[in-house]
Amino acid sequence: MADITDNPEFDRNAFGFMGSFVIAQPLLRFEGDKEFIADFGGTGEMMIQPQGYAMIGDFIFGGAGVGIGYIDGDWQSDPFYALRAGVDFTAGGLDLDFFASYRFQKSTDLEHLGSDDLNTITFGALVRFEIALERCRFYAGSVSIESLT
Repeated sequence: MADITDNPEFDRNAFGFMGSFVIAQPLLRFEGDKEFIADFGGTGEMMIQPQGYAMIGDFIFGGAGVGIGYIDGDWQSDPFYALRAGVDFTAGGLDLDFFASYRFQKSTDLEHLGSDDLNTITFGALVRFEIALERCRFYAGSVSIESLT
């Protein structure tokens, strides 16, 4: 098989949008995300990826997570696993997260792209608004830029 980047339809950079919910305690946080990528890897298909993370830290955080993709009317057969690290700036009721994630993902469901894996590095920023529950936060929106390694 050829490398995924040799595919003429492949776009190395993609923009995605993410909705997210966090339950945060001092030094421990659990995050659930739903990511939307309008044109995944130049396929012309929207990819939806629900994912969850367990992380430690407060201002500086890091952890691991798992998720799965939904594209072209089907769930992918293999989940992806991810490592995430970032910085969380807080000002009043607003939080701003800058993060980087590394995903380990197989491409058995996207064989037409011609690669054995879809390992990615994602750089993102999330704007978050706190809601009424103590230390529970809802991410109101985000933009992430993805780049395949």
